[in-house]
Amino acid sequence: FEWTELFLNEYRDKLPPHRQENAYNYNLGNLYYNKKMYNEALSALLLVQFTDVKYHLSTTFLLLRTYYALKDTEALLSLIETFRIYVIRNRKMTTEQKRGYTNFLRFDRRLVVLKHHASTYSKKDLHTELASLAEKIEAAPNVINKYWLLEECRSSAQVAAGSGQ
Repeated sequence: FEWTELFLNEYRDKLPPHRQENAYNYNLGNLYYNKKMYNEALSALLLVQFTDVKYHLSTTFLLLRTYYALKDTEALLSLIETFRIYVIRNRKMTTEQKRGYTNFLRFDRRLVVLKHHASTYSKKDLHTELASLAEKIEAAPNVINKYWLLEECRSSAQVAAGSGQ
């Protein structure tokens, strides 16, 4: 991580001026996310301007994962809905791309409800619901970030299996 941070700071001004801030803030946010410094990641990511579809998609996915890690359910659900509308209205994305993103958002919303409202489920029911969700994700043919969703389902199911409810 140290090398990455040095690289970001050293080569920031080597990029074209109109790309420097976005590239720096996005990559810094990504670095902080991977260091599990979620508040810092959020601060950097919120500075990224959506100058093109790629930055919008990449930054939004990182923001979704950051809000998830911070257990900020309200912000996460709001971003899921906002991003869903963006994807539906986007004319530059193919139907298959849109399907991949909307599938992710649908599964992510369900995971959020299950994980962050776990206390409303019995231990057995929560474990069953998470296992069922993981099966649906696994079976879905077109899901962006499928691996992350499956990992979160599995880790949440392990926590549910070990909890004393």
